[in-house]
Amino acid sequence: MKTTLDIDEQLLQEAEARAALEGRTLAQLVEEALRSRVRASAAPDNLNFLVKPGWLKPGIDIDNRNALYDLFDDLP
Repeated sequence: MKTTLDIDEQLLQEAEARAALEGRTLAQLVEEALRSRVRASAAPDNLNFLVKPGWLKPGIDIDNRNALYDLFDDLP
């Protein structure tokens, strides 16, 4: 589908250069970036109770599937 967007000129130039370096079209690069962003934003933000930066939080046994399911069941 065709669409029109207002994009910062510098960002557009960088995107065009990146696409050219990768041997792809600008449309392919933009579509991949949009797809990645939409999928990332669809992931639940409330799963951060499982980990702290770099480590699993204390008390969470990742080898106990049922305990993990119980944690997920309690999510809002």
